[in-house]
Amino acid sequence: MKIQTFKVLIAVFCGSALSVLSVSAQPAPSPSDTFSVFATRNNQTVLFASASASEAEEGSIHIVLGPTGAPLLGNPQAFGLATALIDGNGNISDIFGVFQEPDGVQTSAAVVPSFLAFISDPDPGQLNLTDDSYPGFGHIEFPLSETLDFFDATRYLGTVGVLEAVTYSATFSSDREVPDSGTACALLGLGLTGLAFLRRKLTSN
Repeated sequence: MKIQTFKVLIAVFCGSALSVLSVSAQPAPSPSDTFSVFATRNNQTVLFASASASEAEEGSIHIVLGPTGAPLLGNPQAFGLATALIDGNGNISDIFGVFQEPDGVQTSAAVVPSFLAFISDPDPGQLNLTDDSYPGFGHIEFPLSETLDFFDATRYLGTVGVLEAVTYSATFSSDREVPDSGTACALLGLGLTGLAFLRRKLTSN
């Protein structure tokens, strides 16, 4: 085989290998979605509380817990004003906002508290298409395209602290999809197939 032909084969193989490595070398699974609450005082902002969910925890309700481990109260006036993120296929990817018990907002003793919460990839069968509501979150008021890294969730905050001169804000983040191991294998197979084809083509000349 000529040296030039050998160089071409090496280049093709290296290109295929790099494509596979760039996919398979993705970082270890990290939280898929995160609802974060921040506290700002004297122009310094710190993370006050957060709740995260991994890909394996999709379909479950995640309530934001404060520094003491207790759920953070949501703004009861914001119940029924939930935000839904819509993916590229037109499906609901996430819902976040104020969460209340699906069976009602009142018990025999008192009103059921409202909490900051979110759900990833909710069950489409539970979505009420009549009034665009979801159990626990009420009406979906803000359907947004999932094109940003962070979405403002400050409107859902209730009373989160008693410190003076402290302001609070909240964001919701949803990760972007990355190729999985199956995609990596497909890329490897494609690269090797192309390498074999090119080798036969060059050696036949």
